[in-house]
Amino acid sequence: MDLLIFLPEYFRWHYSRAWKDLARNCSQFIRFTISFFSITFLVRTLFAPWKRMKENYEKGFDPEGFFSTLIVNLIMRLVGFVIRTFALAVGIVAVILVLLISALVFVFWALFPAIVAFLFAIGIVKIFS
Repeated sequence: MDLLIFLPEYFRWHYSRAWKDLARNCSQFIRFTISFFSITFLVRTLFAPWKRMKENYEKGFDPEGFFSTLIVNLIMRLVGFVIRTFALAVGIVAVILVLLISALVFVFWALFPAIVAFLFAIGIVKIFS
């Protein structure tokens, strides 16, 4: 008898409040992934020198020193750009995977009661056959 009272409440929860909770959980996973890979920070510092490694320009007129420092600083910025681009690519792939998994979770959640009923029916048929 309790099952007959429980089932309508379960379905009401499953298709109303649980959707909101599931959406909140999925958005938290997405936020965590973005934060874990520091995507916003990597975009802001994309062209910054790697590990803040740079040479300071010497005072006075020295073209050789100026161009030597310029080349080293450009190389450090290029290294930073390459490494940050790779990290960004990995982070974006991770965010896309989390989005795809979240979509699959939503589909599974919608079909879960039907899957349980189907498997229960198969079990009953197997028991009595």
